Amino acid sequence: MDLSDNRICRKMTNSDEITIDDIKAYLDKLILLECKIGHQIKYPSLDPFDFESNDIISIQNATKKIAQFIGLTNYLFIVGGKNQKQNTAGNIELDQQKVVFIEIAPQHSLFPDSVLTILSHEVTHKYMEINDQYQKNRTNSEKLEIDEEIFTDITAIYLGLGKLMVNGSQFETQDGSTKTIHSIGYISQFKMLFVYRLICAMRNIPRYDYERGLTVASLEKLSVIERTYSEYFNSDYNNIDKKEELRKKYLAKIRTAQTELSLINKYHLFFEKVFLDSIEKYLKKSHIELKQSFNESQSLKGISQFNPCLNFLNSIKCLWETDYGLSHYSKEMEKKIKMYKKISKLINENNDLPNELFNVVKCWNCGTRMKLPQDKKYLIAICPNCKYEFVVDTSIEGISEKGFFSKIFK
Repeated sequence: MDLSDNRICRKMTNSDEITIDDIKAYLDKLILLECKIGHQIKYPSLDPFDFESNDIISIQNATKKIAQFIGLTNYLFIVGGKNQKQNTAGNIELDQQKVVFIEIAPQHSLFPDSVLTILSHEVTHKYMEINDQYQKNRTNSEKLEIDEEIFTDITAIYLGLGKLMVNGSQFETQDGSTKTIHSIGYISQFKMLFVYRLICAMRNIPRYDYERGLTVASLEKLSVIERTYSEYFNSDYNNIDKKEELRKKYLAKIRTAQTELSLINKYHLFFEKVFLDSIEKYLKKSHIELKQSFNESQSLKGISQFNPCLNFLNSIKCLWETDYGLSHYSKEMEKKIKMYKKISKLINENNDLPNELFNVVKCWNCGTRMKLPQDKKYLIAICPNCKYEFVVDTSIEGISEKGFFSKIFK
């Protein structure tokens, strides 16, 4: 399992922009971790520590310290330096063995903080293997593999290795006048700090404790995060009363959306049951009549052509049918087309709507149909089959209001 070493300028995924989708993904992963392993996690974070990043024995001891901190006391980690493929900083062998081999790209030995980031990530892979934390088969696709690597970064922070992860997740190199910013990991330092701060808020860790040991660069970004995303770090969220208050607001938002959907459904049913059904009947009736006219026109072929009087009369009949007999169709069709273009006209002509028009509804989750009380505004319907709750308006209010659609269909 390798750890990415990407130049920020080349990887848009390492942008500091935190989207709402990012936040949702981080929350989902943290909820999963809290449910599965939250009971066995130490709340304090492991503070950064000094070691010789160019001395393999010192690196071994650093790895042991990280492993022991997250509870992997019965495993022997052997670390060696080895060139990795492009954009790869480290690698670990995962084979269910007690002896675990980790490789680190030698060029990172110049940056102790980054070595700790690499070690934290790779040791976390072993923790995840032991605790069956992998959600998917990582060999399925590159996208799934990247998702698991992001999950590993988040898990490392969750396990208390957040300071080690963020401090070394970004560093600079300079070649003459060219400065390059490197990023270690699968999410940017800025995003790691957001996850780290979210976890600290979740655990009510005091500011002194969560800031201790962070680099100046990390602290500067952390300050920006706290100002920009302050609503996510409210300590009141730990309170069950606050959770219930927010849950009720969440439910109210759902009910509001369901109410709007209910109104849309009312107009849909109106068009379907009143307007569209009448149009369908009109079409059927018209085609039946036109079929009779068509048969009559075809039968004229068989009438004797040697009777001038009969030819005269049938010719006049064809003329009359053409000019007058079928004229009512064009007029009626024009009327129907106008009704489509100006539905308000049709509504204003059909104010006498039956009260039972909207009280038979279907569940939007499983399709079960149910009959509800008539002429009731915004009922909470509960499906007898799947128990899904949704808002229903069985009243005719609004549908028959004169001019309701005239503003829309001007």
